[in-house]
Order: sequence, then structure tokens, then C-alpha cells
Amino acid sequence: MSTRCRLAMLPATMAMGLSFPLASRLFLGDVRKLGSRIGSAYLLANVGSIFGSILAAILLLPLFGTGGGTKIVAAANLALGLFVIAHCRPLSWRRLVPVGGMAGIALALTIVLPKHLPLHGEGIVDVKADHIFVEEGDVATVQVLVDPDRPARRVMTVDGYKIGWSNAFRNSLFCRKQLILAHLPMILDTRIRHTLNVGLGSAATLEALASYADIETLDCVEINQSVANAVELFDSSVVLEDPRVHLVVDDAIHYLLRTEHKYDLIISDGKQQPFYAGNAALLSKEFYEYAFEDLSEDGLFIQWMPLGTLAFDQKVNLNTLCHVFPHVNVFFFPRDSVLTIASRKPLSGRPGMTEDFFVTSDAKAALSQFQLDSVAAIRARWVAGKSQIAPLVADAPVSTWNHLLLDFTSYVADKGLWGRAQTDTLKLLFAAEVAPPVGAVFEPGDDAFVRSTKLLRRACAGYVVGDLAIARLFADRAVAANPNDIVARVVAGSIPGPR
Repeated sequence: MSTRCRLAMLPATMAMGLSFPLASRLFLGDVRKLGSRIGSAYLLANVGSIFGSILAAILLLPLFGTGGGTKIVAAANLALGLFVIAHCRPLSWRRLVPVGGMAGIALALTIVLPKHLPLHGEGIVDVKADHIFVEEGDVATVQVLVDPDRPARRVMTVDGYKIGWSNAFRNSLFCRKQLILAHLPMILDTRIRHTLNVGLGSAATLEALASYADIETLDCVEINQSVANAVELFDSSVVLEDPRVHLVVDDAIHYLLRTEHKYDLIISDGKQQPFYAGNAALLSKEFYEYAFEDLSEDGLFIQWMPLGTLAFDQKVNLNTLCHVFPHVNVFFFPRDSVLTIASRKPLSGRPGMTEDFFVTSDAKAALSQFQLDSVAAIRARWVAGKSQIAPLVADAPVSTWNHLLLDFTSYVADKGLWGRAQTDTLKLLFAAEVAPPVGAVFEPGDDAFVRSTKLLRRACAGYVVGDLAIARLFADRAVAANPNDIVARVVAGSIPGPR
């Protein structure tokens, strides 16, 4: 906890701690009735706590928000304090002057302080942002921030942290994973007709899916009504007018339990970091089991995790997936995206997208800006399947609702663990690669894109630990292995230093 947090919380904590003993003393009166009076004080305190909590949840917070509700409670406490002082005897100016001064200060603060206090978790790519939407929902506070110099650049945040971006960011890494979540499954299996998005965000993933005319239904479940309200400020929200789209505001677990639909694709974006509190329930055995039950026979479940996720969390999540799904495949898109695809049946043998179709599809236009300009280049990002992954993560526990292992790990990890997170994940990916001959990097059957991709993973490992010489060496080798790999050329050209 920071010093500022301690300074902000300490006065109120001490005052609240003193309030009950003080109230008990005022309530006591006749010392001969000590026992009954103290018992009555406890009873009234508990009843007040119960009704206060209910009142805050169903009235104060929904109608007035945190700021407005706090003002009302402060005013009520101030009035109660003045009432108590007014009945104290004897009354004197010496007592009333400081009380009146404090009451005046409290009243002034109530008038001056804003109704809503914007949460400043992350800015919009190093620019000062204006708030154009602030709404406190039942689940979280949702805001939309806009770059005052470029109004098309907009970001949606939940509790101060970014979850969605406008189309003006489409050429950035922020949006890349949202697009890959939609296009990768469609490239792997062209039979997908019924999809479910767990989470709406700025609707970018849903919009990407809608570009496929063969998809018949596009369902989306979003837990936060405020997100559904805020998405109207983003260009991607036009997809909600598509008759195939069905948006449900509900908890994803409740939805999966009650739906009778079978989905060919379920997309879950419940990553695990301190910035994304509350996602542990969506990274658990029970959630995966419900998703598994709602998949069609050939259905795919896809999930994104940042490369910088803690090594323990990565292993727990992968082991939990392996305990539920017969087939688990891991893809890595340098430099920051680890995607897992789980299914009943293997990925091999599926009718995948052809190069000719890819060239004419929206996937080509969306992914080429990230140097993913062919089906071969995208498929080459495959790292390993369950037979290679499962033995490496078998020592990690399985996350369940009775033991939500990922609920607190991000918060208690020290800087050392976070500093090694990317490197540790890359080591896991290296170990999971299909084992090549001793002393080699490749398997004999690896094509050019697979070779350059494996070398790029090693270049990325050198980069994240600050060894630019190793990063340059493997990036140059990736270019030599496959001159047609644009990603390799871009990475090699972006690493500073002599060749």
C-alpha cells in the first residue's frame, strides 16, 4: 500500500474505530444498566450495519454513485453529530465554535467535490485524455477516454484500465490480439457458424467475426451494463445492428449454465494480471467445463493471455485447461500474445482457410498490418499441443472455484517475479516445442515459416532480458531462414546495434 493510500485511509479508519466506543458511552446512561445497555448498543449497531449495507447497495450507489453516496452519508453523519452535541449539557461557545467550523468545512467539501471521481489507471498511449463517459455500474466503473487532439482515438477502461480501443488504434498492438482472437479460429476451421464472445469490450472482436458471411449467429455475453452503454461511443458498435448479433448482459457462467445453444467457437478474453481483477473465476476448471459442454462436437475454445503473465499463473491455467479439454494447442504471436485453443477434437484434419480465400477476405486486410499476410505465416505461430504442454505443467495445481489460485498471485508477486515473467513464459514455450534433433533448433519437416518463427521466439527471449546481441543474432537468422517472413524482417530491423 502506498504512503498516499495510508494517509488517505488512516484518519477515517481511526474515526470509525472510535465511533462505537463513543456511541456506547453516550448510550450507557445509568451504570446500573451496563449489561443491557451495551447489549442494546451492539444490537443497534448490527441492525444499522445491515440496513446501511442494503440501503447503499439498492439506493445510494445506483442513484448517486460513490461520490454522491459518500456525500449523503457524510451529511447524515454530520447531522447526527450536531444533534448529539446540541443535547450535551452544558452548552458553551467554546464547544460550539470548533464544531461549527468543522461543519462548515464539511459542507464546503460536499459542495465542491465532484459527483464522480475519474479513475486514472492508464492513459491513452502517452497523451492526456479527456473523459467523455463515466458510469458506475454494479460490477465496475466504466469510462471512455478520448485524445483531445485526435477525437477518433478512444479507449474504454474498466476501473481505470484499458479493455477496448477505437478503430483509430487498429494498427497498434492494443488491437492486434482482439483481431487475432476472431480470425485465428476462422483460419483453422472454416465450418464455424455459431459463435459466443465472453465479454464485449469495444466490440472489435465481434466486428471482426461479423466480416464472415457464413457465420449465422454472433452471441455475446457481457457482465457489465455500463460497458454495453459505453460501447455506443465506438465505431465498432455498428456491429450490434447486425441481425446475427445477440447481446446478453449477464454473468458468463450463468449464461453458459442456462443456454441451450451449442457453439462452434467460444472466445474468452479473461486474462490474469493485477489490472484485471475478478477474472480468476473465468480461468477455472468449472468455467472451462461449462464452456466444454456448450461447444459443438468440432467446436473451438480460444483464450488470450499476455506473454508477461506470471510463470505460475501460466502453468496453472494451462494445466487447468489440460484437465478439461482432450486437445489443447498453444500459439505465440511475437511479441506479447500467447493464445490457447482447446477442443474436443484435434486441429489437424479440419477444413482450414485457403491462401486464395485469405487474400480476398477481411482477415488479410486486418492482419497484414501486423505482418501476418498469409495463412502459412499465421499457422506457423503454433508452438505445441497437449502432448508436449501437459507434462511441463503437470506439477502446477488446478484452479477451481473452491481454490481460486489465481485470485491473489498477481497481487503478492514481487518485482523479481514480474521482471522474469516474459522470460519464464518463453522458456516454457521453448521447452514445449516439438523436440528437434539434439543440438538443433528445427525438426526436419519444419517449413520456412516455422523455422523463422522458432528463431524469432529466441530473438524475443534475448530482447526481453536485454541481451540485444542475442536478439539481433536470432532475428537475422530468422530472416535468413525465411526472407518472405515480414515479421522477421521488421523485428530484425527494429533491434538497434551493429550487425
